[in-house]
Amino acid sequence: MNSDWFANLDDWIYICIFVLVVAVLIIIQKNEMGGNHGVKNQEERNGIERGSNVTNRPLTVTVSMIFILVNTMIWITLGIVITVNAHPGLPDLPPMKGIMAFFSLAIAGFLLALLIFILKRNRIAYYLTLTAFIVTALLAIFDDVGLSDVVVLILNIIPSVLLIKDRSWYLQAKPQIESS
Repeated sequence: MNSDWFANLDDWIYICIFVLVVAVLIIIQKNEMGGNHGVKNQEERNGIERGSNVTNRPLTVTVSMIFILVNTMIWITLGIVITVNAHPGLPDLPPMKGIMAFFSLAIAGFLLALLIFILKRNRIAYYLTLTAFIVTALLAIFDDVGLSDVVVLILNIIPSVLLIKDRSWYLQAKPQIESS
């Protein structure tokens, strides 16, 4: 491999993380703003009845979204590190590295898709996200526990707890706006 590539690896990782954060912020902004489509007030635009106490997203929901995004960035970073052969602990088997890199990037894409759907309060996305984080936390527990495993465990337990705490917000049925 070219030694210049490894010198710039950190820059590529930061660029990928920056692009991912910008993309998610744009998606979140579009979900919050939405189109007006002739609807007169914010409650109707969000599909929430007047007088409902769920007009705004709770802070803990935003925090769990940030943790999902951080997990996504970790999987992308791992996939890139494996792809460029910069992970020192892997065996020198190119097919194995290719499979690991593919699955790391696929998990990152899966988490990003779940983030998009969970922002829309999709019931299936909620349960899939919760399952994914609980399974990943269990896998981290049953691995040889080192510092990186503890970090991954914490980064998976926190959004799991927050998802369970805010389940009423995620699973609330969105009332339909009656047309006049």
